[in-house]
Amino acid sequence: MFNRILVPLDGSSFGEHALPWALSIARRAEAPIELVHVYQPVVLPETPLTKEAREQGKQKARAYLDGLVERLKPVGSFGIKVSLLDGPVTERLMEQVNATGADLIVLTTHGRGPLSRYWLGSVADELIRRATVPLLLIRPQEEATELTNELAVRRILIPLDGSPFAEQILEPAMALGTLMQAEYRLVRVVTPAVATGPDPWFSPPLHVPDLDLQSQARAYLKRIWERLQEGQPRTVRAHVESAFQPAVAILEDGQRAEADLIALATHGRTGISRLVLGSVADKVVRGAMVPVLVQRPSTTP
Repeated sequence: MFNRILVPLDGSSFGEHALPWALSIARRAEAPIELVHVYQPVVLPETPLTKEAREQGKQKARAYLDGLVERLKPVGSFGIKVSLLDGPVTERLMEQVNATGADLIVLTTHGRGPLSRYWLGSVADELIRRATVPLLLIRPQEEATELTNELAVRRILIPLDGSPFAEQILEPAMALGTLMQAEYRLVRVVTPAVATGPDPWFSPPLHVPDLDLQSQARAYLKRIWERLQEGQPRTVRAHVESAFQPAVAILEDGQRAEADLIALATHGRTGISRLVLGSVADKVVRGAMVPVLVQRPSTTP
């Protein structure tokens, strides 16, 4: 599925934490990588001085990309291309995805540096809402990244809400898992029932499992499990959680299962539970300490 990988970079070492992941996937998929930097000059009246400063900024950005290619030469022999674009960041990145046919974007969730302190934070948010291809979001660490690190994914956690929209994450998650020879864990979070004690004035509410919802959730996950086994046997486990805070339950389940990656759709709807960016998916993306693969579902699953 992954035939061309696009990596947005902001010129900072934090932004480069996406590279080991992109390189590890590219090696397994035998896919080329395109490193993209979108230059954003400070908006000032056009004068000879501002024009010269703009050209110097572009030259610095080009030198950064060229230097990065030199650093990556020992890593692999697959194709690595660089592109220096100019203009609104998200718009230029989306245009580049469409022009090159990239089918995976790998980027850090935020960057640091004197030129772009929060560049990738806002860009990641925009791409999650607008990108038509999967995004692999990497949370940068404080220590410098080693570009030669070979990264692997052993377990992928896939939250589902019972809707066809949320299930659109399955294809890219399975594709990545196949490359990495990973196991999969499906999780469905259902809302518990609330009952009152014998004295409603003094007894605190009791949160009890909704057995009907849990039974429906287990039956649903069983159907998904059977579908994923068709054609290619996979190690797939499934689990139903009962919780009022789905995002917290998902993150805690991922920690218990020692998941290396979480894959979820940015929105999906059912009558009771939903994954909506700005709600569950947004909280998972921001709270996860492992990479998150996200897919914005199409309107026609």
